[in-house]
Amino acid sequence: MPEILNVSMSQRANHLTTHFYNAQDSYLDYVNGAAKSKVDPNVFFNPTPSWDNRSITFNPRAMLFDLSGGFGSLGQYEYYLAMEAAQHHDDASPQDRLSQTVEIVRQERIPKSEYLQALDTFQPTPELTTENTTYWSDYARIIYEPKSFNCVDNWEYHPKEYPGGRLRAGASKTFLDYLVGVDEWKGRERVVHFMDDTFRVFLEKSDQLDGLNLMSEVDTAWGGMAGEFITDMRDEFIPKTSVFTWGLHSPQPTGLTPQGTLSRVRASLALINSSSLYIPLSDPTSLPEGLSVTPTSLWNTTALQMLPVDAVGVLLAQRANRVSMTELELGVTMGSKRNIVAETKGKVAGEMNYTLDFTGVSFKPSKSKNHVFSKTVVVRNATSLTSEEFDAEYETQLQDFGHYTELLEKGTELRGLVHHKSLIPFATPDSFPKGILGEQTPVTCASMAVATSTRASLLEMKTFVSRFLRGDDRESLIDELETLALEYEHGWMDDDLSDDDDY
Repeated sequence: MPEILNVSMSQRANHLTTHFYNAQDSYLDYVNGAAKSKVDPNVFFNPTPSWDNRSITFNPRAMLFDLSGGFGSLGQYEYYLAMEAAQHHDDASPQDRLSQTVEIVRQERIPKSEYLQALDTFQPTPELTTENTTYWSDYARIIYEPKSFNCVDNWEYHPKEYPGGRLRAGASKTFLDYLVGVDEWKGRERVVHFMDDTFRVFLEKSDQLDGLNLMSEVDTAWGGMAGEFITDMRDEFIPKTSVFTWGLHSPQPTGLTPQGTLSRVRASLALINSSSLYIPLSDPTSLPEGLSVTPTSLWNTTALQMLPVDAVGVLLAQRANRVSMTELELGVTMGSKRNIVAETKGKVAGEMNYTLDFTGVSFKPSKSKNHVFSKTVVVRNATSLTSEEFDAEYETQLQDFGHYTELLEKGTELRGLVHHKSLIPFATPDSFPKGILGEQTPVTCASMAVATSTRASLLEMKTFVSRFLRGDDRESLIDELETLALEYEHGWMDDDLSDDDDY
């Protein structure tokens, strides 16, 4: 079965990755054996036999980046040292073995959450709240191998005092600008060597690599690091393999400074140019009444974003009717160069019935009539429906949520309307916030659409660059944005966003 690697950069992205892997773990059948699971664990996990070959541990095929302090209480070698000691019948303590291999940096230890303590001692887990899920590691159910953790150690993170990150040297510099991320990637020997020391190892553990998922913030320095990583990865390792990039936007997209907006433009272009699909994700633009979500909690907001992210993930891992990353990519792009998803939505269709719009709001919406080139819809079963009931619900959601008939009437090609069915319900492990789906897991849906509205956003970026940037790369950025915008033209377009007066 083809494997998929996951790279996650930033505290926000790591919260989303934690939800994702907790869900993937819940799909595994630990009673009858992984071979009986409805998903193939080898897609997102690397099966690692124990030293006595009597059991198998499924470690994520994932590489997580965070600032110092961002890993919370989780130690890089915490669980692996104990396993190594057992494997080698070693009497040395984990602390002794650690001191032999790495330099110890003294800093105040973050206490382990009660949830993790319960997992460690095989006790019932306590209920999670927004107060006890400050760090993504507070509710991580999976054991990662040490190489999965990559610390940007000259910057530090604190969820309340400096959530945007700051330089550890005590300077007031923050981890916000695109160029800061670029310099960090290029200038830090440890980060640069990640490609050979870590990424290559994960590649070598993949026999039939299907592709890579990249999750990263866009509006901070993480956008610069992610852009440099994906460029290096394409140049040195996998130039033609499918790469899906989930670009996580600021919760307040309209509140960016001019420098912040320029940073977003640069990061977006770097990620778009090296991705097979670029999927911008924001927090939902509005929340339905009665939905219990705290907008300032990353545990809460990234759980909502799991609606589209896990819908794609389950298609890539399910045994029945599995879809490859290349197939998904072709369904969205229709073989064109249009790799930017203009609209991403999710729906819960049960006792709590609502639709959420996760579309990454970069700039103002198009003034022109929007044409949809393609739309891919995923509909997932509920825990309570029979196969016949789900078939009927599936057809209903293609119209109510996918609007397929309406899109055909408005000119979308039939081959651009792609739909997938999954019999695997949305996962709700005990780490998932309550009050989002209701008592029973209902039918859930997700969609990704490519449309002419992307052209308006790209031209708005071009207008901003032409007015505010005075530098060597001004003309090249303008040319890039204009060339990209041409791909999203359809019929007669209103050119009021691309005046020559901008120059």
